[in-house]
Amino acid sequence: MKIVSRRDLTNAVRGRYWRADRKKKKQILDAFVANTGHHRTYALALLHNRVPQRASAGSRQQRRLYTQEVADALVFIWTVCNQIGPRRLQPFLPEVVPVWERHGELTLAPTTRQLLLAMSVSTVDCLLKPARRGLPPHGRSTTKPGTLLKKLIPIRTWADWDDAKPGFLEIDLLAHSGDSSAG
Repeated sequence: MKIVSRRDLTNAVRGRYWRADRKKKKQILDAFVANTGHHRTYALALLHNRVPQRASAGSRQQRRLYTQEVADALVFIWTVCNQIGPRRLQPFLPEVVPVWERHGELTLAPTTRQLLLAMSVSTVDCLLKPARRGLPPHGRSTTKPGTLLKKLIPIRTWADWDDAKPGFLEIDLLAHSGDSSAG
């Protein structure tokens, strides 16, 4: 049974259910559960009007906070900053926007500027998705995963570079060979 049919049936049965005596209510509920496939407790909640009816998925209009002007300014800044990631770009925005405005490289309306400086990392990521979608990958790594070296080489993140040993070195190989790594 389709959702619209279930909703119509619920609205039709609800009035009869409320006017019926106890014995008749049991029969109506049994027939309602058999026709809709709902659990008995959920069917009771529907007939007692305790379950809010959802609107159809297409009818909800969400107001967009970030306009296309904000997204265009963000894409411009991201491009000039060599397409750095959102986690590095977002803290950099309050420093770079006033400088570019002062030198005439960027002109923003006050509301656009305020929204641009107040957005979170995840919002920056969402607004940059369409711009990143059309770009090719940055590079190809020719490093193959191996189990022997994984145990011997300690992998560290950017946050724990406090080695005092001279001669310490970490290398990641990157190939600039175009579309093919054949040669």
